[in-house]
Amino acid sequence: MSSTSPKSSAGHVSSRVLVATAVLLLVGGIAIAANALIVYRHADRVLTVLREITPGISSDREVQDLVNEQLLAKKPGCSVEDCTYESVFVNRWLYRLHIASPRGFNASVVVGRGIIKSTQVGLQGQGGRPGIAVFRYSCSKCVGDHQTYSVSFNVSGLGQPNYAVVRLAQDATKGEKERAYDIRLRKLCDLGNLTSGRDLAPRVWEDQPDYR
Repeated sequence: MSSTSPKSSAGHVSSRVLVATAVLLLVGGIAIAANALIVYRHADRVLTVLREITPGISSDREVQDLVNEQLLAKKPGCSVEDCTYESVFVNRWLYRLHIASPRGFNASVVVGRGIIKSTQVGLQGQGGRPGIAVFRYSCSKCVGDHQTYSVSFNVSGLGQPNYAVVRLAQDATKGEKERAYDIRLRKLCDLGNLTSGRDLAPRVWEDQPDYR
């Protein structure tokens, strides 16, 4: 009759535990990566649509497409003259597991009588810092000092680029729109902490040469 020594049995149990642990870590890693990809794709879809919209001219057809895709939701209290749609995408798994600081992408669209009145998109870290926000309006040369593009900056106490707010008029140039909407959405999926607003929108911060 064959027998198994206690040491041999313990070794087999230990091996099975190691294999099971490795499988769980692999499955967990795949699930986290898949969730991060979904968050990124949803945010990218919304950003891609909104940056092509011209408030005051564009109809709400593409907004309704995003609503049908469940990427935008209508806020309560809508009227024919004024209705706001919004969305927020947050990569919760990364910060719940303490492998990345909180960060999220948000967007909102105001519609009146089937025409888009204004849009807003943003990417922020915890507490909104660091961050980037881009607002687009339906008026002409109505931002800054009768301009089509304006930006305001906030710098941390350590002199780091912290937060930028970009405002675009209806008649903003192609170059101004490209600069404003060059938002690094991949930061939604990066590990670690967000330390600089420049990492979220480097082309916007080119307007501040002291903080490049």
